Order: sequence, then structure tokens, then C-alpha cells
Amino acid sequence: EARGELEKKMLLLSADVERLEASRGQDDYKGRFTVLEGRLAQHDEESAHLRKTLREKDASEKELRRALAQAKAVVVQLESDGALHRGLRDNALRELDDAETRLAAAREGQVRMEAEC
Repeated sequence: EARGELEKKMLLLSADVERLEASRGQDDYKGRFTVLEGRLAQHDEESAHLRKTLREKDASEKELRRALAQAKAVVVQLESDGALHRGLRDNALRELDDAETRLAAAREGQVRMEAEC
């Protein structure tokens, strides 16, 4: 009878040990789950930060493209203005040459008139 009682206690102890091990396993899984949840939250934060950084980069690139387009338009305008100014300068030089030629001819004519008188 003592042996039966001892076997009964051994079975209860064995069951208690199994419950403790199962509980320990559950605690281990809970701990791992908590760690994984923390990592997931950290990855979510990093992902949100990267998306924000990407949006800011896209906005910066858009602004740079707009500024580049404006700069190209200014270059085109400057080239056009340069061509216009070169044309005006060339016309002014031709007019100056014509005026100098007429002035020289007029002086020559005046010298002749004075010589004839």
C-alpha cells in the first residue's frame, strides 16, 4: 500500500513537472513573441521613417528638376538676347561705317569746294 501511495505521489510529481515544463515553454514562447513584437514595431518605425525620407527625396528631386528647367529657360533666353544684341551691334557698326564713309566723302567734297573757291 505504501508503494501504491508512493507511485501515486510520483505520478502527481511527474504531472507537476510536465506542467512546469509546459509553463516554462509557454513563458519562453511569450518572451520570444514579445521580443519579436518589439522588433516588428521597430521595423515599422524604420519603414515609416524610410517612407518619409523617400517622400522628402522625391520632393527635393522634383524641386531640382523644376529649377533645372528654369535654368535651361534662362540659358535659352540669354542665348536669344545675345543673338539679338550681336545683331544690334553689327547693325550699329555698319551704320557707323556708313556714317564715317559719308562724313569722309562730305569732308572731301568740302575741301574741293573750298579749293575751287
